[in-house]
Amino acid sequence: GNALNTVFPQGRHVQLAACASNETAKESGGHGYFSKYLMELLESSNGKMTYFDLRSLVHRQLSNLPPERRQTPQFYAVESSLFEPFLGGAAQGKVEATVSFNTQKDRWEMGMGSIYGIYKGATVFVTLPHKNDEVEAAIVQEVFHDCSVLSFDIENFAAEQAKPDAKKRIPRSDNYKASTARFIQAPLKIACISPNLKSNWADFCKKYPATLENASLKAVSNAADADYVLNTEGSKIFIADPNYPARPMVKMLEDDGKTDAAFEGILKQLTAVSRWTFVKNQKNAPESDDLLKNLSITLTRAGKTIDLQASDAPTSFPVTKYQWVDEQRLNLDTTDLTIEITNNHPTDTLYIAGIWLSEAFGIECSILKGNSVATPLDKDESAYIYEDSGVKTFNLGFGSHVFADKWDKIPNFIKIYVSTLPFDITQFGQMALAYPRQETMRSKDVDKAVGRLNITPKMPRWAVKTIALESDVSQLKR
Repeated sequence: GNALNTVFPQGRHVQLAACASNETAKESGGHGYFSKYLMELLESSNGKMTYFDLRSLVHRQLSNLPPERRQTPQFYAVESSLFEPFLGGAAQGKVEATVSFNTQKDRWEMGMGSIYGIYKGATVFVTLPHKNDEVEAAIVQEVFHDCSVLSFDIENFAAEQAKPDAKKRIPRSDNYKASTARFIQAPLKIACISPNLKSNWADFCKKYPATLENASLKAVSNAADADYVLNTEGSKIFIADPNYPARPMVKMLEDDGKTDAAFEGILKQLTAVSRWTFVKNQKNAPESDDLLKNLSITLTRAGKTIDLQASDAPTSFPVTKYQWVDEQRLNLDTTDLTIEITNNHPTDTLYIAGIWLSEAFGIECSILKGNSVATPLDKDESAYIYEDSGVKTFNLGFGSHVFADKWDKIPNFIKIYVSTLPFDITQFGQMALAYPRQETMRSKDVDKAVGRLNITPKMPRWAVKTIALESDVSQLKR
């Protein structure tokens, strides 16, 4: 009666498939379209391409086929990463999109679209290996949900197409990389409230304005105007909520703030916070709101079902008990939760993807069927958040720092994306930042910790629903 994954757990692997589960793989002339394009890309790149790039480029090639021959390639990673090079190697560290020339449509395309915040008129910077990795600017001419159309000032399509001189044009037979990290960021205002830190922070901001700008950060003097504040505890620097300036939100950094290097770690943390905020605040265009009406989203707890479509207000869970998982983590007894998403569209298949945003600024993109590629749901079909081997429930877990810093409410957010065509949210993902305090706090140590006193998109459209889950731990016996 056990699920197969329980009896034979999956090992680390990447799985490639020619089409989605509701499609068929098409063939012509004794070979499949999927394998044909896959081999062409591997040969042209000498195998130096990530699984993510392969999937994006093969998908775009297959989308050029007539409607009756189209299929959606599937790349699925288990205990691995789609950003690893094909057949192994170091994972890609940058947020980049593949740029290639679509010969069928006679245009340059970038493998990111409006879901990632790309907009018409934006400038992206493309690295050109044939020019010693020089960077060339390109302008976004048109935006779709999963890709964008680019134009290079360096290339006059009509005049330069026949010229082989690489100095005058970009070879259309090659693939390139475009830096897109700045699109997946939200502007944040940062104030420094520590008297010991203020002058050094001000000097750093004056010396490196471009560094702050590239991270979408702006220094402000008043904490009331800030999204986050910088504070100190002893010789440690930390990020805090302006409403709780003495409560570290993530790991405190060991530095006294007397050198520029003191702020480099803080900037890395704030960059992750900026990306998390972008995803949390992300909304679709108003004309796509009707897509959400085709979904039913419900939460069931202790036999009671709540319609999550009806309100954007946080769903709060009072917590009075907890159970330790290990020396640092605990599960809060909120009773098992079930979040069900159902396609209510009268005829169409809808593609669904989900993201979990943790209180430590983690972004998990594989909360629906373990995949960051959108899951097709046929009419009346359902999917469940964190469904695993047939188990459709999950619980909430947190770090022991909630005791040390007297947290009252612990926020988490879920984003549910829906479109009429496939899409990918892999690039949103990031690891959660380290918890504020790493000390072991069990039994009698918990009592000590509580005593701390200083505390315009184009078709096809896409839509997103934000679900706020809030654990009220104010009555938790510590």
